[in-house]
Amino acid sequence: LFVAGVAPNNYGGNLTGWLDDKNRAGMVIGVDGLLAACLAFRRRWILPAIALTALGVWLTGSRTTLAGFGLALVWMLVRPSLHGLVTKVAVVVPGIWILNYIEVNFARAGEFASRVGSDALRERIAEAVATKLALTPWYGGGLGTASVEMDGATWFFHSSYDGLRQEGGWVLLVLVTAVTVWLGLRPMKREVTGFDQLAVEAATIVQLVCAWKLGEVFLSTSSFILLGYALQLYLRDHPGTRVLDDQERVLQAYASRRRDRS
Repeated sequence: LFVAGVAPNNYGGNLTGWLDDKNRAGMVIGVDGLLAACLAFRRRWILPAIALTALGVWLTGSRTTLAGFGLALVWMLVRPSLHGLVTKVAVVVPGIWILNYIEVNFARAGEFASRVGSDALRERIAEAVATKLALTPWYGGGLGTASVEMDGATWFFHSSYDGLRQEGGWVLLVLVTAVTVWLGLRPMKREVTGFDQLAVEAATIVQLVCAWKLGEVFLSTSSFILLGYALQLYLRDHPGTRVLDDQERVLQAYASRRRDRS
């Protein structure tokens, strides 16, 4: 619809559509696109779904989402060979370092050279955020306080981590991040039991990276869709935790239909 000129095009040609923001669009496409690949009834549809998602992310021009999606693809390749917490950490830690290195050295390379002005504004906002957080008590400043006043305008926090810290203190930050990592990445799970688990883990990586720079991410619709899918997989792997009978029958019927069409 965007290419056909039906959806709005108000961001210099970047794919935004009705979301009207390239970073929000990048996050939604990156997270929801990987989750949508789980719904493919035939395996041969999975790669085209991932490729279409990658194209959509690229067309948004969101550098943070591009970096997160790249790390997610690498994770999908190496995750089947990672069978312990130590090996996962050994991959995640260098990934974080590489992400920071790219941000410092290549964030304004090539076609992104025009972002100098917006990046300077981001740095000023980050400084104001750091000043505000330094004055915020450990229990936070309350809901709706994750913004700063600068040059007569109100600017929301760019880091969703800082936003959680500001609004709900260290408790909310640790709780939301821990739930996301525990359900989304399954750090204690050794084997990959299906593509849906792999896709959920990859989508979680996209979300965790986007939360670094793209504003409110953890409490977004895409985040709750991701957590819902992750929770479904968690319940599937823990038979002692019963799902409602009606929901269980629906999931079993859906799984049977997927097997029949594979």
